Amino acid sequence: MNNVIELDPIQAERLCKVQGYLETTTNERHMLWEQYSILGRKTLGLPPHRIATTWDQELSGYFFQLGKLDNMPVTLCLDFATIDGFYTMFWYSPSMVTDSRMVDAFFARYLPAGCEHTDATNFCNLLHAYARKKPTLVDLLEEAY
Repeated sequence: MNNVIELDPIQAERLCKVQGYLETTTNERHMLWEQYSILGRKTLGLPPHRIATTWDQELSGYFFQLGKLDNMPVTLCLDFATIDGFYTMFWYSPSMVTDSRMVDAFFARYLPAGCEHTDATNFCNLLHAYARKKPTLVDLLEEAY
């Protein structure tokens, strides 16, 4: 049985802003920050990556119980960061069991349509999708006139 999750206004606002999301453990997220963020590479004494990013990690996230599977809870953890100006959500399911149908239904209900999504292995695809969405100088000039 699935729970109907009622989001509070702040939760709903944060989820409505998501432009991309990816499945990562907290360790994978940290490794991505080290590999791709300007600050992470600087911390390690490495030169910037060719796809260097700004990365502003939010310090709070959410934990939801989506339902139960075989009488065991199916849970979801969400964390957020702004990466190169794009609001990004990281998620993982820490429960002993998970159900991709419950997770997909949650995302379909609460995230904006058309969000980019991937996993930690393919994170650079998300960065490339963000790069394609950035306005060019031509776009900015056309907008101004």
